[in-house]
Amino acid sequence: MMEDSVGNLKKLAGFIGCAFSQEEEKQGIIEGIVSLCSFEKMSSSVGITKGVRGMKEIVIKNSTYFRKGKVGDWKNHLTPEMA
Repeated sequence: MMEDSVGNLKKLAGFIGCAFSQEEEKQGIIEGIVSLCSFEKMSSSVGITKGVRGMKEIVIKNSTYFRKGKVGDWKNHLTPEMA
């Protein structure tokens, strides 16, 4: 995914039956999606997820969901059994 984000996004869109048109490609729609979904953009957003557990409201910051954004870093966080 990281090496060819645009190519892989095109493959994914085709796989789920939502292939990009030539016009969308010319307009840079694919590159825009890749940019919006980048690690930098997602991890720096200020959004907060709220939920309710039992009768108590919980707040989870976006930073909770992101680590370093480096390929292979999962090996530092998951046990062999989890992998």
